[in-house]
This record gives sequence, structure tokens and C-alpha cells, in this order.
Amino acid sequence: MFGWFRTAAPARETGVAMVDPRSGNSLLVIGTAHPRLAATCAAVTGLNGRAVIVGRGAIEQKVVEEAAAAVGALVEFVDAPAAMLPLDTDTFDVVVVAQRTDITHANDQAIFAEAFRVATPAGRVIIVTGERRAGIFGTLQSATPAPKPEVVIAALKAAGGVAVRRLAGVEGIGYFEARKPR
Repeated sequence: MFGWFRTAAPARETGVAMVDPRSGNSLLVIGTAHPRLAATCAAVTGLNGRAVIVGRGAIEQKVVEEAAAAVGALVEFVDAPAAMLPLDTDTFDVVVVAQRTDITHANDQAIFAEAFRVATPAGRVIIVTGERRAGIFGTLQSATPAPKPEVVIAALKAAGGVAVRRLAGVEGIGYFEARKPR
């Protein structure tokens, strides 16, 4: 309406652009921290693709299924620990790790290792995590520490990722990408 107000794309649209799923892709989302993002990406992979979301318990399954139904996506829910996936090696074109915790824990390193294990050779691993916002919104954020970008990048490299980079930080959400070696 007024030229001086800046409007950004909704975080969901930004997330889909960062994940960049394609029709026919096999997509794995580890974690249910962003169920709408997972469902929207699953809708893009379509009927020719496969979308699997890993979470824990009936409550997380219900949240994922409701988000998928809202966008008309087909998803498979796997109830399993994120650090021990019951999935085949070299299976998924895109693996998204959607979490809200500080990634310096040993368990998170195991999750990253699992993400690279199940990704296809040259497959993409995307990390979606919280980031400290700038300005007043950053001071009002919760006390949960947001990982520094260099920590996320180092963790992805330690897990075996190549071509590691920070894609963007939007609305307190950070997006990082790495590729599994060929």
C-alpha cells in the first residue's frame, strides 16, 4: 500500500525456496519442528515423488498429517529416533533436518551423520534451525541459544558434507545447505 513499508515473503514460502524440492524428488524431513514447511515441500514432490517425515509419537504424527491434509500432500510418517533412522542408505534426493535446538550436542552430530547416510550421492542436506534475530526482536527471543552460522557449517563439514554454505536467515530461521559427496 505505502512504498516505505517493506514486505517480505512469508517464512513458509522462503522455506520452500530454500529447500527447493522438485516434482518427483524423494524428500526426507527429519524432525517435526516445521510441519507446514514439510507438508508444503511434500506437495511439490507430488505423486511421482516420495515424502517421508520422521518424528516421535502419535502427537507429532497427528500434527504432520494435519499439515499435509491442509495442503493436499501425501506423506509417510516414520516414528523413529532421528539419530537411528530405519531407512535405506543413498535413498533421498533432499534431506531436511528441521530442529530448534543448539546443534552442538553429540546427538545432533549423529542426526547429521544419518542425514548424509540416507541422502543420495550428491544429494542435498538442508538444515533449518533458529537464529537470533537482530534488533528488539532478538532481545525478546527466548533464552534458548541459537547456533552461530559458523558452528552449523563446521558441524555439517564434520558430518561429511561438501559445498557447505548458509543459504539465508529470515524471520529468525536459518537455512544451511550441504551436499553429500559423490
